[in-house]
Amino acid sequence: MSNELVSTLALMPETKSQQEVFVGKLIESVKHGAISPLKAEAIICNLEQVAKAYRANYEVREMLLQAVQFKGGKCEDFNAKFQIAEAGVIYDYENSKTWRDLTREIEALNEKRRTIEAALKLATPEVPFIDPTNGEKITECKKVFKTIVKTTINK
Repeated sequence: MSNELVSTLALMPETKSQQEVFVGKLIESVKHGAISPLKAEAIICNLEQVAKAYRANYEVREMLLQAVQFKGGKCEDFNAKFQIAEAGVIYDYENSKTWRDLTREIEALNEKRRTIEAALKLATPEVPFIDPTNGEKITECKKVFKTIVKTTINK
């Protein structure tokens, strides 16, 4: 299985131009009926999940970190740049009373907004929302939909 896996990975694009060609050929294959758009989407969805699981694996992250550290903290191999970097910094502002007070005010305002949004969603001509600041009657809340296909891989 190991040799088959390496052979399969070797077929994948390694450069941005190869990625563009690969995507173009995949789209053309779907357009011309060589592969079902459903099958293509299922395969791509599986690849995304495989990549995510691979990168999330602690051992993989440690091996990658060690490999880049061994090369001095940054390197270029396999048409990719690798560099050790800090993923982010988290600051603890809790020692500031001003920050804590402002955070409480923001949370209270967010809760007030959520309450108004919930009421606006229910507004109808028969039961309008009355804006408490100006008395305006609002009879509907416009809905804007974005239709997508959600893909879930079965077990």
